[in-house]
Amino acid sequence: MTFPRYVYTAAARGVPAEANVIGCAVFLLAIFIVLATQINSEVKRKRLAKKH
Repeated sequence: MTFPRYVYTAAARGVPAEANVIGCAVFLLAIFIVLATQINSEVKRKRLAKKH
């Protein structure tokens, strides 16, 4: 099922569009947190490697 069809079906069932917006925002926030953590740990690892 494609995303536009999913949204249409959800709207037809009475799920408000705001639920999809909130879900998308939470998903993007989670991806941002994971990326920020990965970048931060890589920077720390490189700093520690330079000191030794």
